[in-house]
Amino acid sequence: MATKSTLTSLKKKKNKKKPGLKASARAIDAYVKGQKEVDDHNKRVDAELARRKKLLGKN
Repeated sequence: MATKSTLTSLKKKKNKKKPGLKASARAIDAYVKGQKEVDDHNKRVDAELARRKKLLGKN
């Protein structure tokens, strides 16, 4: 029969989290959607800044 310390060490090993990303499909989809919104926003901001720069005659 295994000793108590052996059992606890086995239990600790089993509970140890594995390294790396474990994300659900829903979480990944939400992240991708959020990134798309950020990209769209940045595109709009860049367009607005370019328009203002043009109005000021800096180009």
